[in-house]
Amino acid sequence: MKINVSGFFCGDKRLCLNGLCVVGKEVLVFRENNVLKHFSRLGIERMGDVLVFAVCRLAARHGDGITVVTFKYFYVVNNKTFVNRNGYDCFEFSDRIADFTNSYIIDLHIGSPCVSSYVFIILSLFSYLCKRFFRNFIKFFSKKYHLRHEKNDFFIKYGMPFLSNRLFGGVYFIGIGGVSMSALANLLADAGVPVRGCDARESFFVRKLRARGIPVTVGEVPEAAISEPVIVYTEAVDRHTTLLEQAQKEGKEVLTRAMLLGEIAQAYPHVLSVAGCHGKTSATAMLAHIFSAAGMPFTCHIGGEDTAFGNYFSTGKEYFLTEACEFRRSFLSLKSEIAVVLNTDLDHTDCYASAEDLLNAYTRFAAAAQQVVVNAEDANAVRIPHALSFGVHTGDIRATRICANGEQYCFTVSEKGIPVTRIRLRVLGRVQMQNALAAYAAARLAGIPARTIAEGLEDFRGVKRRFEYAGTLNHIPVICDYAHHPAEMRAAIATAEGICRGTVRVVFQPHTYTRTRDLMADFVSVLRRAESPVVYRTYAARETFFWEGSAPALVSRVPEAVYVQSPHDLRRRLLETAQKDDLILVLGAGDIDEIVRGLLDKS
Repeated sequence: MKINVSGFFCGDKRLCLNGLCVVGKEVLVFRENNVLKHFSRLGIERMGDVLVFAVCRLAARHGDGITVVTFKYFYVVNNKTFVNRNGYDCFEFSDRIADFTNSYIIDLHIGSPCVSSYVFIILSLFSYLCKRFFRNFIKFFSKKYHLRHEKNDFFIKYGMPFLSNRLFGGVYFIGIGGVSMSALANLLADAGVPVRGCDARESFFVRKLRARGIPVTVGEVPEAAISEPVIVYTEAVDRHTTLLEQAQKEGKEVLTRAMLLGEIAQAYPHVLSVAGCHGKTSATAMLAHIFSAAGMPFTCHIGGEDTAFGNYFSTGKEYFLTEACEFRRSFLSLKSEIAVVLNTDLDHTDCYASAEDLLNAYTRFAAAAQQVVVNAEDANAVRIPHALSFGVHTGDIRATRICANGEQYCFTVSEKGIPVTRIRLRVLGRVQMQNALAAYAAARLAGIPARTIAEGLEDFRGVKRRFEYAGTLNHIPVICDYAHHPAEMRAAIATAEGICRGTVRVVFQPHTYTRTRDLMADFVSVLRRAESPVVYRTYAARETFFWEGSAPALVSRVPEAVYVQSPHDLRRRLLETAQKDDLILVLGAGDIDEIVRGLLDKS
């Protein structure tokens, strides 16, 4: 039997070898016909010609046999079964061979049954180099190793990511201007995949994609204009749109954004995902800064614009850091090594019938991960089986000796009661302590030292539209925040009150009618806390108007609130009410950010 080693990576260099693969302290032997996989662990300290010869005898003598003979140099684990899981075959190891720590294998496929005569020299030289220079180059998954079957070849994934060949025929994105879709388009383009797309309107991300050479059409797209075999659409797009229906009739492969994200994630050796109703963008960006400080090769997919990294950034292909969105259960496409559940507040009531329904989805998301981090101060999240919990006042990872300077927090991280390191955040808001503790816990599970984590968190300068200073209106400072859920609004208002000497002037744009209707009581409670809040017309997103969830319906329940529906009326209202020492706080996930920035002072 011949196993073709299609690639070994050393930094950016790829070395191609053919022959039997014996690397480090692992031996892999395949039985081609019925996909039986034997994993063996070597029982000696070094690899040499004798050992290689023994393995070659094994391959030659038992190339397609049912049993494997045990040699004195190693023992063999035999008669294991496969469990199909989302297109991947998973092989679970027994405890005695679950402690593999190093591997230099990238991907393998079965070729013709022969053994190359020069394999001895190549393997001896390569094993010596690996043992001496690349000892910690790539780590195996703990206990689970993934196998992909495609066109009668079998690929084993331990190192640099691979993408399916079908994607290289071209991918067309419908809704490419979204923050996540544009990040995925950039990722595929960097991998050499031909990418194009369309969007309903011009945006910052559309312009950014065009600047790097990715064609984007704005407005109507003729059905015949899409020639790519794979089409990806955002969940915000109607799945019955003409473009998608025509593509399906033509036999094209149609994927949701979540499906593509899940496929990309599975191409990486290590996946860290962050879920939660709020905070996931900041926590994911914090992880990116932590991995950057640690010098660990990573690729990040962020649901917002980190001030340093943007929504997509890559220094290497070992760790994939991604935001995991709960909308329409998108995060269930992710199979993570480490999963974080920040909170489980009820949201997306157009997708979830109840809080229990949402919690079940979070539980399923966590169950697909090897290790889970949860918020100890969230009564529902803490019920999810987990490896670590975090919280400001409770949990395995918590904050102690908290100091605040104008909503900028400094604290000591305690691990199970033991003070470990001091962290000084450069972003505002008590809620950022929760996000930092979550990122800290996930990074610790990934093996990053506490001091390095602190350095990464201190390097984090925030995400655009997350309590971001936008400028001034009539010389009054304006802060823009993405908050569109009552809990997020409450946190943003509290942070603003902590830094404002006068009155916080709240401008809020409701996001979708169903959210406003189903969380009406909470929205009313938050807005009544503000002085004369301004409510802008609803950002409908994917929905159509109905009164019960409209902005006027919300204002009718908050007597001190004022409803406006044009930029001109908004500017006039703010100029009438905002005074010196006040602060204008703009809340919403729709187009209110763009509208307000158009009203700001020019100098």
